[in-house]
Amino acid sequence: MRRLLEGSDAKVSRRLEGRLPELLWLLQMGVVLFWVYDASTGQQRTRVLVRGVVPLVDRLVRMSRLPVLRGVVDDVLTLLDAVSGNGES
Repeated sequence: MRRLLEGSDAKVSRRLEGRLPELLWLLQMGVVLFWVYDASTGQQRTRVLVRGVVPLVDRLVRMSRLPVLRGVVDDVLTLLDAVSGNGES
């Protein structure tokens, strides 16, 4: 994920930039879990999920630089710290 982002032209908030590979990896794991349990023919539900999530994530990442989203970015990173063990005392 880190190499993917290094080759990208996306402008990401500095605060999010270092953690984005981890967030994208978690998203990928969620999609894989969805796919594993997807009993639809040809995993069509997973395909619909990916087609919908990819442009949404792209827009959200690009919008992360907007000052109005600074609080949301902070909340996402705080949650990521909590679930990854980085927020433990």
